[in-house]
Amino acid sequence: INAEYMGKIMTLKPQVKVFKGDSKDLMLRLEGNFTGRNFKFVDATTNANLAFSHEKHSNISGIMFGSDEYVIEVAPHVDSALMMALVMVMDTMQDNNHGK
Repeated sequence: INAEYMGKIMTLKPQVKVFKGDSKDLMLRLEGNFTGRNFKFVDATTNANLAFSHEKHSNISGIMFGSDEYVIEVAPHVDSALMMALVMVMDTMQDNNHGK
């Protein structure tokens, strides 16, 4: 899997494109508010929504201990482990961008 961030700092619709291996065979796109950790996974060929991710709003441990919690809703027959791994990668990228 290879991912590419498409967007500038002030872009209205940033997205991450996920490719199969080193090829340009586009698998899916992540679209939404990455800094707010609220985004959706979209199939590149059918434009079907595969999953949604958002930060848990009642995250008491995040306030007290600095940890993040997410809710990920994954459509049936979609690789939930891949969706979770991509959320973790996005979280790490955001933390690195904000100096955590």
